[in-house]
Amino acid sequence: MQDIVKFVGLDVSMDTIAVAVADAGRREARYWGTIAHTCVFR
Repeated sequence: MQDIVKFVGLDVSMDTIAVAVADAGRREARYWGTIAHTCVFR
């Protein structure tokens, strides 16, 4: 079985979290999308 390595980058702001994914090696990261940042702190 061969291992698959992925690197995930997160850019967190008050409203959204942007996600990028890169394969192992020196390839360029790909923008994956955004997630709404809905965490509520008390």
